Amino acid sequence: MAAEKVFRHLLELDRRLSWAAERGARGGGDAIGGMKGTRGQAAQSPRPPFSAHDADLRGRVVEVMRLAIDLWAESTGSTRAELARKSGQWSVYVNEDGWERTQGLDRYLDTITLPPHPRIRKVLSTADFVAASCLAPVHLRDRLQDSLAGLRDACSSCA
Repeated sequence: MAAEKVFRHLLELDRRLSWAAERGARGGGDAIGGMKGTRGQAAQSPRPPFSAHDADLRGRVVEVMRLAIDLWAESTGSTRAELARKSGQWSVYVNEDGWERTQGLDRYLDTITLPPHPRIRKVLSTADFVAASCLAPVHLRDRLQDSLAGLRDACSSCA
């Protein structure tokens, strides 16, 4: 089991490095460092620059999703794929070997992979579903509720 996790992690690192190398080859500058372009100019970021408020909001989105998945796994013993399927918010893809993938949901678990314009309603719906479905453990549920309230407050200040 641990070897499989390491293998998946290595595949993800390989994918990210390939993306960075491809970006550099297209003239996107130093894709890994991101500081200078090919002619000493500032490199164009693949995403728009985020303000401090946006960075805080993005961090809250990731935190809520991680807490929701932690509570789901702890309470039900089920996988992310099962959460995606039961919440109705995320697609689940099945590889030829039977491995279930939740690409969309997985992108919301890290600020680096979070889309430039995250679908906050999906995150809120998922977290609400988990909070309503999973009553224990209480400490995780309370943390999720607090983070969810913080995300809602941060979103209300955007409008």
